[in-house]
Amino acid sequence: MDLLTYAAGKTDTSREAFEGVDARTLRDQALAAIKRAGPIGLTADETADRLSQHYGSIRPRCTELKLSGKIIDSGQRRKNKNGKNMIVWVAA
Repeated sequence: MDLLTYAAGKTDTSREAFEGVDARTLRDQALAAIKRAGPIGLTADETADRLSQHYGSIRPRCTELKLSGKIIDSGQRRKNKNGKNMIVWVAA
């Protein structure tokens, strides 16, 4: 799936946000961080912390990486700062 098409299919604010960040760079950095974590994996929020980014910039990148088959759900869950379970991603 073309990621711009994916973003364009969402709201106008999603498209603006997509265009306002260097999504490819963040996506590449997120994938590299998840790969470095190995089988322990990372949640989207942990990935954001490692990259010194806001989670709102990284969560969509994890979705894109999942849709492109580059990361998979490890089956593990870890709590975020709000106590909610989050998927732990690992490289495919």
